[in-house]
Amino acid sequence: MTPGYSAIVPSSTTQRSYSVRLHNPPANTNTPPFTRINNHTGTFIQAMVNRLEFAQHANIGFSNVNTGESLAWITGLLPGQGIWMTTFSWPTMNIGVRASTNSTPGGESILTVSFDRAVFLR
Repeated sequence: MTPGYSAIVPSSTTQRSYSVRLHNPPANTNTPPFTRINNHTGTFIQAMVNRLEFAQHANIGFSNVNTGESLAWITGLLPGQGIWMTTFSWPTMNIGVRASTNSTPGGESILTVSFDRAVFLR
């Protein structure tokens, strides 16, 4: 539970699909985000692979946009697979969603990002 609050009540869920051209990840840094969730105050963020065009698999990760810190990532995802991250005990932050591939780059892959907004009750 987030300190100082008695309950966390999800108030709405947003789901968006993105057409993303996957590239190989850079050698010494995180892949730049293809989208961001500003002022996230929810309980989760999820990103799913819906379709891969040229790539055989995808890598998806989340990062703190303000600091660049990587929050979570997973590699080798196939269509129908994804990553889920709980965020209910975190402060409000701007979260970037990034994607890459270690296989054939290019093409238009479809990724879906879902997240919620929550009301924190004292």
